Amino acid sequence: PTHPELLDHLATRFVADGWSVKALHRRIVLSNTYQVSSVPPANARAADPDNRLLSHFPRRRLDLEQVRDSLFA
Repeated sequence: PTHPELLDHLATRFVADGWSVKALHRRIVLSNTYQVSSVPPANARAADPDNRLLSHFPRRRLDLEQVRDSLFA
């Protein structure tokens, strides 16, 4: 993992919350990192060109089968 401290923190909270997957999912989705825009700030691309620090979500195109599956979901 690229961020072992974060993984340890989430595992600790997962156990402390009574092994609740719903609580873990809520914690991740409501985090600031999860909610940042996919458009990187101007200085982020210069400071982290490979996005190793996860400053933004990388955009990717979906193929037709993935689009169809997402519509059914």
